[in-house]
Amino acid sequence: GKSNLVDAISFVLGASKKHVRLKHLQDLVHKKENESVGDVSRTTLVELVCDGPPEAFSLEGGIGDGGTVRVVFRRTILPDATGTVFQRVLPGGEEETVSEADYAAHLARINILPEAQNCLVFQGDVEAAARKQGRELTQFLEKVSGSDAFRVEYDRLAAEKAKREDNARFLYSQRRSANREKERVKEQKREAEKYKQLDTERANLQTEFLLFRLHCIRWQLDAKQAARAEHERERIAADDAAAAGLQRKLDAERERAAAHLEAVKAERALADGGSRLEQIGPGEMEVAGRLEDLRQRLQDLQSGAERCHRRRQQLQTQAEALTRERERADAELAQVAADITKQQPPFTPEQRQEFERAQREAERITSESSDNVRFVEAKIKAVCRMRARVERESRELKAKQDHFRQRIEDLAEAEAEAASVKEAQKRTADERARQLQRLQRESVEQAEEKGRLMKEREDIMKEIQDITASERQIKYEQKIAGITKDLIQMVPGVHGRMIDLCKPAQERLGVAVNVALGGYLYAVVTDISDGAKQCIRHLRERMQEAMTFLPLDRLRVQPLDRRVAELVRNRPTLRPALSCVTFNPRFARAFEFLMSDVIVADNLDEARSFFYDELQSRGLSCRVVTIHGETISRDGNMAISGDDTRQDRFNFAAIGEKKTRLDEIDRRMYQIHTLESTAGTNQAALQEEAMRSEARASSSRKALEQCQQELAARREDMQRFEEEIARLLPEAQRLEEEEAQHRQEQRGLEQQIGEVVRGHFAQLSAAMGVEDVAKLERDLRHKREELEAKQRVLEQRKGSIGAELEMVQQTLKERALRDPSKAISECEEQIKSLEDAKGRQFETAEAAQERLERLKAEVSSLQGVEREKERAAAKAGQEAREAQQRAAEAKRHLAALAAEAQELQQLRGDLVQQSVLENIRLPLLGDHASLEEELASDGGGGEGGEGPPTRDLEEVVDFGALPAQKRAVREGPGVALLEDEYRSELDRLGQELERLQPNMKAVEQLRELVEQAEGAAQSAAQARSDIEEVERLFEDVRDRRKARFMDCFSVVREQITVVYKRLTAGAAGRGSEGGSAYLDLEDLEDPFLGGVKFTVMPPAKRFSDVALLSGGEKTLAAMALLFAVQTYQRPPFLVLDEVDAHLDNNNLQALARYVAQSECQTIVVSLKDKFFSHSEGLVGVSRSASTETSVIFTADLDRFRQGQLVPAGGPGAPPGGSA
Repeated sequence: GKSNLVDAISFVLGASKKHVRLKHLQDLVHKKENESVGDVSRTTLVELVCDGPPEAFSLEGGIGDGGTVRVVFRRTILPDATGTVFQRVLPGGEEETVSEADYAAHLARINILPEAQNCLVFQGDVEAAARKQGRELTQFLEKVSGSDAFRVEYDRLAAEKAKREDNARFLYSQRRSANREKERVKEQKREAEKYKQLDTERANLQTEFLLFRLHCIRWQLDAKQAARAEHERERIAADDAAAAGLQRKLDAERERAAAHLEAVKAERALADGGSRLEQIGPGEMEVAGRLEDLRQRLQDLQSGAERCHRRRQQLQTQAEALTRERERADAELAQVAADITKQQPPFTPEQRQEFERAQREAERITSESSDNVRFVEAKIKAVCRMRARVERESRELKAKQDHFRQRIEDLAEAEAEAASVKEAQKRTADERARQLQRLQRESVEQAEEKGRLMKEREDIMKEIQDITASERQIKYEQKIAGITKDLIQMVPGVHGRMIDLCKPAQERLGVAVNVALGGYLYAVVTDISDGAKQCIRHLRERMQEAMTFLPLDRLRVQPLDRRVAELVRNRPTLRPALSCVTFNPRFARAFEFLMSDVIVADNLDEARSFFYDELQSRGLSCRVVTIHGETISRDGNMAISGDDTRQDRFNFAAIGEKKTRLDEIDRRMYQIHTLESTAGTNQAALQEEAMRSEARASSSRKALEQCQQELAARREDMQRFEEEIARLLPEAQRLEEEEAQHRQEQRGLEQQIGEVVRGHFAQLSAAMGVEDVAKLERDLRHKREELEAKQRVLEQRKGSIGAELEMVQQTLKERALRDPSKAISECEEQIKSLEDAKGRQFETAEAAQERLERLKAEVSSLQGVEREKERAAAKAGQEAREAQQRAAEAKRHLAALAAEAQELQQLRGDLVQQSVLENIRLPLLGDHASLEEELASDGGGGEGGEGPPTRDLEEVVDFGALPAQKRAVREGPGVALLEDEYRSELDRLGQELERLQPNMKAVEQLRELVEQAEGAAQSAAQARSDIEEVERLFEDVRDRRKARFMDCFSVVREQITVVYKRLTAGAAGRGSEGGSAYLDLEDLEDPFLGGVKFTVMPPAKRFSDVALLSGGEKTLAAMALLFAVQTYQRPPFLVLDEVDAHLDNNNLQALARYVAQSECQTIVVSLKDKFFSHSEGLVGVSRSASTETSVIFTADLDRFRQGQLVPAGGPGAPPGGSA
């Protein structure tokens, strides 16, 4: 077929397998029937015969007319489809086998481009051309123009050019950098010379300043040593007194804790008894409510059972009556059936034939009267059917009326019962509401009393806190606060005391926070250590109280172990100490330093359990404090920090009769809390019961309303049924009378007919011995019809009775299934069970109340013992605190002196280490190398060192190098002034040196940079030369590619408008001009790199993109583009394969006209006669069954148009002269 033909053309034009839509070359070889592809071993070839001038084929000379030659291009498939052979047959008959590339080149000389397929236009090519836009259209034009042959070279040269330009830019950058670096190093050389001079001056000044500071420290250490000996004696005496006081306090606290533990146990037992009693109350109320609900439900079930029993009796009576009535109907039906059987004429078969013959003759004579009789019979039947329907409807309505009457009686009883239930439920709901209001009033009164007590308690607590602090504590607090305020104002970076920078998250956590902070409770927070040292010097100079400082920059925080945090998270009685205080995040490091590994417990038992049972068993440790002040250290030792347990800043201890009043208030508050809890529980239970009562009342109201609505509806139905029955009764009587009239009329007509045709039945009547056999048959027939009508009525009646009986029986079954007897029994059992439970609850409540009274008396007694022990513990604690204060004060003085001496020693060691690290050469007495090594290992020597000194500082350092006027200054303001002068000068010199920051290797670097700059200049010049060479080659390729592309583009752009106008001429009407088509370049400089925009304007339409056109318009636009492209290099022929698939008749005619006017030899494959009918000839391909080969048929249409019907065909032309 045509597909084989197109494949053959594509094959000979050098197309690959993918272009001919084949997987294997064997598919091109013809196969016989029952022959597979693998069995084909034949060869096949396709030839392309071209006539033209010799220069078209690169030949010399000419053969034939007009100097033309014939060249044959042949492509053969080898046997077994192992490949193909490309051949060219020259005019002299010489066969030349060429390569595939040479074959394509020879075809290209005659404008046949295998790659672009410019000779073949498939339907898919048209669709693809319609979609081509932008870069895709550019690539298509490059293939046609041949400019894509320069693409590889163009891309290679462009990449090479870009690479060399990048290299040149890099080399130029290197040259500029080298020159700049050379100038910069010259400047550095001058700065290095100046830097050396300033560095020598600064080193001499550092040595002198270090000697002065060491001289001052030596004198201060001697003074501190004498003061420490005096304070040590005071400390020993204070420690002895503090130890005795602490022991007395511990004994008193232990006795108080034991009494408190007993009181707490009793209070817990009292609370448990109250809780159990509270739990009984709601249970009693719930049982009472449920009991009342069940009793009401039992009453409802019993009433319903009585109604159900009465209704079932009524239904059973009705069912028995209906059963009897159905039996009577069955008897009547049997009798009627027997009577119908008797109403048959006594004919023998011969008499029946004779009667029927005579009857037909009679009907022929009396046809008009017979028609009247039949008409009357039809009316009688219609009236009978109507009367039967009316009677059936009347019976059904009466049955429904009886059913609804009984339903109305039931509803009336249910209405009365629902009204009674509604009133009872309403009374219950009102009673519950009154009880709930009474409880709410009592709750409000209790809340008001609670508020008054809480206000009184707050006032007492404020008063206790105001009077508890002693005069001495107040004065000491004021003094320390004043000193701290002075430090904040005088020293930058001082923020205040720890106790002033935080507050407890809860009031009860104050003691725990005090203990957690420990000795750092009054420590002062500073930003840096230098600020802390400045504060210490300030206090020392003014002989003020010693204080502890926390420099934030020197604190090292050890975070809490993650496993410890996980254990704390699982116990609600434990919490991290950091969560017990609030503070500014700015000071978080100080609080984390002191409290990150501290856990706060609610009591000592919890602390012990956590530390000894959980932490030590896992190999973990941390500090644990309780809210009462007990402490468990990291090594497991327990202690009570007496000085910290005072809540001097958080909450002072209660005293005397105020605490007695507080105890009374607390007990009353506990009672109110118990009452509130009980009242809340009772109120919730009562509220729930009230809601249930209201819900039951609402349900009763809804049931009553529903019953009333249904009763009204049923009464309306009864009224409607009565009206319908009243309407049907007259209708039934009228129909009965009408039936009687029609039967009378029928008898008269039949009697007239019988008089007329009596003679026809005379012989038969005589033979049967009757007066008139026709009259006899007519009477029997009338009687039979009456009986049949009666039978139908009885059957309908029987059906209605059966339906009604079935409905009654179904109702009886449903009633039996809804029998409330079982529900009544279950309800009675539940009532009995609840009454027993109510009795047990009453007995339990009485026992609980008696136990509660006993516990109250026990709690009161134990609380008295606890108060007595607490007063004794408070007295012992006061004595212990006073002793501890004296001991702590002595320790602070001694610690302050030790800290000051240690600080001076540390400072001296730091200075010596600093001299070694900073390479500051101190003037030494003796061998410099050995003495410097001794100073570096000893850290300063003397009595202030951490280790045993090897030699005193005076024996090593030559203080004589220090000027005499400066050696005379040892303490007081003069020291600070001289240090400030030294520091100012050193800072000035340091800033100058830091500002210079010279490069000390500038001389050597400058020499290397000069060489680098010369090499970079030479490399940059070579790179410029390389760029010029490759740029020349690139521009040459670019110009040739652009020229070839633009040659093609110019031709196509010029021709596409002409072609499109010819294709669309007359599309908008006779005489209308065609449309316009345009090709526009997106990149005018390098057109082959940009896209090509293809737009058209169809006739009588606006300018639009090709993608927006209809199918036919899109096909014409694509064909215009393909035809315009072919004008650039006109091929010797053109093959169009079903390009007209999407064209309507107008567009098809336009394409046909264009092809007919084309100068190119065109082969068209089409299935539309309106297209190929314009051609000069037709070629058909079919299969010959005898030879199993393809047969070609041709028809010359020009001769056909001239009237010559002789076909032009090949060897297989069909007979008869047609193709």
